[in-house]
Amino acid sequence: MDTHLTVEDIEKYLNTSDLSEDYLLWLEQASAHLASCESCQKTLQRAMSADAVCEEAGLQEALRLAEKEDEIRRSILICKLSQMREQTRMAEIIRLLQTGAVSPYILQMSDLSGRQTAVRGETGKSAEELELTCEDGRLKINIYGRDSGHPVTVLLEQEGEPPVVCEALWEEASGQWSAVLDAPRQESTFELYILS
Repeated sequence: MDTHLTVEDIEKYLNTSDLSEDYLLWLEQASAHLASCESCQKTLQRAMSADAVCEEAGLQEALRLAEKEDEIRRSILICKLSQMREQTRMAEIIRLLQTGAVSPYILQMSDLSGRQTAVRGETGKSAEELELTCEDGRLKINIYGRDSGHPVTVLLEQEGEPPVVCEALWEEASGQWSAVLDAPRQESTFELYILS
């Protein structure tokens, strides 16, 4: 944070009702600024004193927040690591697509409605088999022929829509990966990429 905290920033800092990811990231920046800016520290202290005089619950809330400082710092770290993991995984997906390491399954939505469909990989390229089921606007994809040691990502591409990326979950009992996505539009053609 390059500038001093505004009155709105001080109020936001003291209001702990929102512990969303965006708020926690902002709070970290504000806290770093407060640690090095004596002027903003004094402004914050005056605001906290005014709150304490006007409302005893305000002081209690500030104390409650101070008690949760470790938890908040841990949550901020988890948010940052999650973002890094997502960025790294997306870079890997882009690399696989750029090098042609994966081929899409091209499917018609009309072929899937109300029934289970099996799709096999191209001969010589993959021993993988997909089982697709479409019910209640959800597309369930079961992936056989991949081991549990490497995460599997499903990428759905549909014309006129942003790509959908979903991490599949390993189902130990059936020895398969499974992913559930919103179903593509009826009568549409879509592509599925299975990446690991």
